[in-house]
Amino acid sequence: MIHQIEMPVSAARRNRGRIAAGLLLLAGMAALTGCLRVAALKGSERVTVNVIGEPRPVHTLDVPLTKDPTKIYRIGPSDVMRIDVRKDPSLSLDYVVTDEGNILLPNIGPFPVANLTAAEVEQKINEMLTQYIREPDAKVGIREYRSKVIYVVGNVGVPGPQVMKADMLTLQDAMFAAGLPTPEAAIQRAQVISPALENPVVRQIDLTDILYKGKMKENILLKPNDIVYVPAKSSSTLGATIRELLTPVEEYYNLQFQASFGRNYGGN
Repeated sequence: MIHQIEMPVSAARRNRGRIAAGLLLLAGMAALTGCLRVAALKGSERVTVNVIGEPRPVHTLDVPLTKDPTKIYRIGPSDVMRIDVRKDPSLSLDYVVTDEGNILLPNIGPFPVANLTAAEVEQKINEMLTQYIREPDAKVGIREYRSKVIYVVGNVGVPGPQVMKADMLTLQDAMFAAGLPTPEAAIQRAQVISPALENPVVRQIDLTDILYKGKMKENILLKPNDIVYVPAKSSSTLGATIRELLTPVEEYYNLQFQASFGRNYGGN
């Protein structure tokens, strides 16, 4: 059984909602003020869209040298940790990390774990418990990964959120987990969006090399809350083009709402 304490929705979750709402506003303003760039090809109804603004070129520092360069997971709110203390079974429980980044140890109180690895928490737990128990021999692991999510939306086999089990995830891994692009996907103009209210970063990436040619130049590292959007090959009207522009941020907003609702009302 998971040891949980009900808490109000945190400022961090409200901020995630504000980020999504801010992105919707940015997208709407782009469409209304002419920031939306539309290039209709002669003799065709195909329309090319650059989401939010001019996508930035991929920087070499964004590209990992190996498939998984870090293999590090730093604990965050909503993660579920397992702690076993050989000499005190009352402490051997599953713990949900609070929005403040703590776990609540029985008879001890809040213990900070945010931004630490499981190994680092284990060391600190043992150091702390030596005040109460001789050679506590505590073991710490992660039972459920919940704090870090990226989103792959649009024309892919399995659109939606992907829980991260490392601090970063490669674009190639995210696309494979999403079931690869559908036949209707415009893989040459996929978008990777890093949400932010003031300065959202947008990169336009050709997935052809990464997925089908084995060329990893643009196999960038995704960070928590990044959105990968794979648009359709064509949009028949300007209205459809604007809907295409809004799709990734709308889906991001909906997924964030569903995740927050599930955690507060019935999530394990």
